[in-house]
Amino acid sequence: MIFRKLALFVTASIAMTSTPVSASQSMDTASPFISVWLYLVEALVIALPIVALLLLVFSRWKHLRFKLQLQSVLNVSAFLMIALGGILGYFSQALSTMIWLFMGSHLIVVGTAYLLLKRHKMKVRNALIGCW
Repeated sequence: MIFRKLALFVTASIAMTSTPVSASQSMDTASPFISVWLYLVEALVIALPIVALLLLVFSRWKHLRFKLQLQSVLNVSAFLMIALGGILGYFSQALSTMIWLFMGSHLIVVGTAYLLLKRHKMKVRNALIGCW
């Protein structure tokens, strides 16, 4: 029941945001509904790198399986960040420098997590080879 309502809400919001805007209106003043969605997307762009950095710091004390799952989640979040950047670029006239910094920092955090995971896997592999 909840999923149906959520699906209806999402399809209605996509239908409302995909309506063509006349040339006399700018994209920022097209409707209040679009501006609310833009604020939510901007909040998500700001929250993703912060959460990713906290998870990366937390993963220092976790096992390899957690780090592998974290890397797959971070890869999905990097794709989501790029998609959100495209959405913001399409609907707003100019992206602020702060949004660009958050998007770049998220991609740097994802790259750092990949390098740390690769290093940890090599440590585990070398430790296992040394045992035999």
